[in-house]
Amino acid sequence: MDNEDFRTEVREWLAANLTDELREVGRKATSVFVEKPHNLAWQRILHAKGWAAPHWPKEYGGGGLTREQARILSEEMMRIGAWNPIGGMGVMMFGPTLLEYGSEAQKREHIPLPLRMKRMSPLGVECLKRRHLVLHSQKWREEEGAGLVRNA
Repeated sequence: MDNEDFRTEVREWLAANLTDELREVGRKATSVFVEKPHNLAWQRILHAKGWAAPHWPKEYGGGGLTREQARILSEEMMRIGAWNPIGGMGVMMFGPTLLEYGSEAQKREHIPLPLRMKRMSPLGVECLKRRHLVLHSQKWREEEGAGLVRNA
């Protein structure tokens, strides 16, 4: 599918799935934070399409989009006043790190959670509480005075 066809698909999908109520909430938002019930509703709609984390691989709940497709999705969402209901450490930092360095078991257990909203605490906070997830991937170790050190 070329980029213009993808843009058309995105516009049609957003028109069909972003309700008037959600659109109004997004329009009135004074920051990136939207009231929790509305944020969760929109997140579940986006997740069902795979667009809650459009740049993540499909096998982990993402959209599997190319960079260009993710950019188009972002542009179209901004154009109509939609917002990305997730972000921050879980999706932008911890998730990509776990996708790169985590074991397959860790990916299967932890990657889809922020997208499905099965846990209400941000995955980034869980990351701080469970630092061993990345360490146990056998790619990193902690050394006193040096912090995290990548294994050779």
